[in-house]
Amino acid sequence: LSPKGRMNTGPIQLGAIQIKSISTKPREIMVLTPSLVTNSSMGGIDNGSLQKERQSKRWDSADPEEQMLQVALRGERDDLCILHSREATFDEDSQAYTMDFGERVKTASSTNVILQEHLGDGETKMMTGKIQEMQYAVDVCYPMSLTQAFAVAIAKTCKQIATANSQPIH
Repeated sequence: LSPKGRMNTGPIQLGAIQIKSISTKPREIMVLTPSLVTNSSMGGIDNGSLQKERQSKRWDSADPEEQMLQVALRGERDDLCILHSREATFDEDSQAYTMDFGERVKTASSTNVILQEHLGDGETKMMTGKIQEMQYAVDVCYPMSLTQAFAVAIAKTCKQIATANSQPIH
């Protein structure tokens, strides 16, 4: 998406995903989305109360150094909602990394992940997990949208396929 009538703009970024693969550990995932803020009244009335609008910073710089991932890696994170994968624990008995997905996820898979807010309270914001062969669950809540959750699930799957085939993702 490129906005018309604006100079020096690049494509609009709706989010960014960084996936780190380390052969001896589960993948580490960082998901970036624009932070939403509630603005003042839009002037409309909804059941006697003023309607509020949520907006975020527009991420559309043509400068690669001003794109979401680069800004976050520099530590400038005020305009970003940052989610990261919960760290799994190594189970000596099974000699595998484990994580509690509750009753919903039943099958071990490298695509299973729980995302939580960076510096948050540890509450699950998104969970994807394998239920059985070719069946996966995706649970999501605010601040993630369904579109963002779907994009994360697709990116994780593409990374899994590329890793299995030893081909880079472009």
